[in-house]
Amino acid sequence: KKEGKVDVLVNAAGMGVFGSIEETELSDAEYGFSVNLFGLARLTKAIIPMMRRQGAGTIVNISSMVGKIPVPLGGWYVASKYALEGLSDALRIELASFGIRVVVIEPGVVKTNFGKHMHDAFMERSGKGPYRHFIEKKNPLPSSEQYDGVEPIEVAQAIECAIEAKNPKTRYIVGKDAKRLLALRKESCDEVIDAEVQRIF
Repeated sequence: KKEGKVDVLVNAAGMGVFGSIEETELSDAEYGFSVNLFGLARLTKAIIPMMRRQGAGTIVNISSMVGKIPVPLGGWYVASKYALEGLSDALRIELASFGIRVVVIEPGVVKTNFGKHMHDAFMERSGKGPYRHFIEKKNPLPSSEQYDGVEPIEVAQAIECAIEAKNPKTRYIVGKDAKRLLALRKESCDEVIDAEVQRIF
């Protein structure tokens, strides 16, 4: 209301639902989707009319490398990010003629407390059940203390780059792990991706 327009919308809210697909309550999975997909869509739908009227705007959706790479014990989180990738692609095409740009940011592991939250959720839902071998052998996507993830500022810099670019890329990949796995996804078949994910975990 103060500025009379919105130039940029960055959809950064997100949460992880971790544990095996079998052992995760559907209500928990639905809540994850309500934040990662439908909450984002609700805000985006509210902003689009203003951007359409002004004939310009940039929408930046924070996805993840798991929007294209499957992760065991993270199926519901992965599914929400896969859905976000598809929604973003459709939005990009729908809004292009109105001068609105849609960009996806795909980070790998970031040095936040997300890893600890993930591990705790694994243990709570799947630490003692039939899928515990995923946890016993190695902590899935270990926390930043155990893994060379990127600093949050690197994700912020990718967002800034997307916003300021005259012709932004449709996707910005952040982190060595994301770049390696997403390149493999682009070049390889499902069997190769499955084997690599199984090797990591």
